[in-house]
Amino acid sequence: MLDIKNLKVVFNQGTINEKVALNNVSLHLNDGDFITIIGSNGAGKSTLFQSVAGAVEITSGTIMLDGVDITNQKEYVRSRSIGRLFQDPLKGTAPSMTIEENLALAFQRGKHFSLKPMRNKKHRQIFRDALKSLDLGLEERMQTKVGTLSGGQRQALTLMMATLVTPKLLLLDEHTAALDPATALKVLNLSTKIVEENHITTMMITHNMEDAIKYGNRIIIMNQGEIIDDISGEAKQKMTVEQLIERFHEMGETNDRMMLSQ
Repeated sequence: MLDIKNLKVVFNQGTINEKVALNNVSLHLNDGDFITIIGSNGAGKSTLFQSVAGAVEITSGTIMLDGVDITNQKEYVRSRSIGRLFQDPLKGTAPSMTIEENLALAFQRGKHFSLKPMRNKKHRQIFRDALKSLDLGLEERMQTKVGTLSGGQRQALTLMMATLVTPKLLLLDEHTAALDPATALKVLNLSTKIVEENHITTMMITHNMEDAIKYGNRIIIMNQGEIIDDISGEAKQKMTVEQLIERFHEMGETNDRMMLSQ
């Protein structure tokens, strides 16, 4: 489904500020895989996501998505098949537009833009049904400006927008980190529900050890621009927070934020 081979990203190449953000990273995801990615700040997690999404220039390597080479595709082209949520709930939506207008935009991923779907009763019902599944009452607030919503409501809406037209790949970039614990749990459960129901191949960055273990079917550990461990199957199912922390110690990872995010 997703094949990343020998991916290298170097910032400020040839200068005194040169930094290798990704160092020959290779990763394969099967159709329907849900991997959680952990690692300290600067480990390369976000750069990996930006590379897959087309937001940074790749120094070398290839990225194949569903058999198509997207290595040199523009970011807007990739967005037709890749959904993405960010840590900041303010990203991913148009605050001056209504909930209905934002969903109309999302509904036309990969198509010529038009606001006509909002005048289509069938499409409007699709939006209402989708919002109702969030269980936040947003289906009764279709004409509300998105900028007036809470962070949790906005992130839930962004999740719905990213998956309204089922993407081939979903990137969740610490998408609950800015939310309070109760709201974060609700958004995480919604994410899992949508991913499972639609069989969406998913990658999720998290700093929370418990979440890394609880969600998905694989754990990827990154350090200094490299993948240093890939935990799946029975090993992941039986993994405890204490064992995962020990794994970090064994590999020289001692990030305090990771230890405290439990």
